[in-house]
Amino acid sequence: MASTTVPESKEAAALEPSRSTVSDVNNLDGAIANERQLSFRDTLRLWPKAIMFSFVISLAVIMEGYDTNLLGNFYAFPEFKNRFGDQVDPEGGMLVSARWQTILSNSTQVRLLHKDTKNIHLTPVCRLGPS
Repeated sequence: MASTTVPESKEAAALEPSRSTVSDVNNLDGAIANERQLSFRDTLRLWPKAIMFSFVISLAVIMEGYDTNLLGNFYAFPEFKNRFGDQVDPEGGMLVSARWQTILSNSTQVRLLHKDTKNIHLTPVCRLGPS
């Protein structure tokens, strides 16, 4: 009976440690050490897209928090009531009706839904770092 040898598959070969993975780990350690020694200015030069992306996303999160909570506080301001009011209150001043308060509050949610939908389509297009 002849012995048969099972040919090694590419997947099995990829799982076995080799000299290339050991050298990749050493290169990775060196790359991490080099990045930690970069000055602030060098970091800005090396990663401008990543830094800008992080800044824009952080600013968007901050502005989203302001946008969803700030509009409800405007209804009490006399300037806002005089400019956008559509009813007259018993004291003779202008008043923003409940209908318009609901429309303005819900339009914020619709805008956020639109923004998130647009973000889903744009995210795969963005590429960060050196290419």
